[in-house]
Amino acid sequence: WLLQFLSECRLSKYQYNLKHLVSLGLYSRQALQELRQVVPIDYDHKENGILLFFTEQTSFDKAAQNAKQLRQFGVQREVVSAEQCLNIEPSLHSQKAQLVGGLYSKYDETGDAHKFTQALAQQAAQEGVVFSYDTHIEKIQIANGDIDSLVLRHTDGTIERLRADRYVMCLGPSTAR
Repeated sequence: WLLQFLSECRLSKYQYNLKHLVSLGLYSRQALQELRQVVPIDYDHKENGILLFFTEQTSFDKAAQNAKQLRQFGVQREVVSAEQCLNIEPSLHSQKAQLVGGLYSKYDETGDAHKFTQALAQQAAQEGVVFSYDTHIEKIQIANGDIDSLVLRHTDGTIERLRADRYVMCLGPSTAR
């Protein structure tokens, strides 16, 4: 794993991965906006943008260079002065003397991720989605190149064979295994 990780740290791989991560992020934002039009979810959503502020010049300069690089992939991060940071976020006035500048992404959004996922899960369940929490996938059965079914082991030890039109596997760091 360590060798594979180190090979991903090369500059050429970094550029390749950055491009794809940015594409995924932009797609995710678009998908979220489209989902909100179809499914009304209350999750303290705000469209005020996101401000990253800096108190060290070298960090700010490096971040400004990175923002310039990200622009080629469609990420709109505006380099802003310390004074502009204060206009965007007045609560920073107590830190005025330390501010050197910031990056402002006016198209970024925020919200309560926990509220969002809980409400989305509730909506999905109403539409017929079945969630299997704390379930171990014993086997993924493949037929003709597609998933035919899953063999699941539940926490009580029971085994179930599950067939569905679609599957979403959310296992965090255990997904690859």
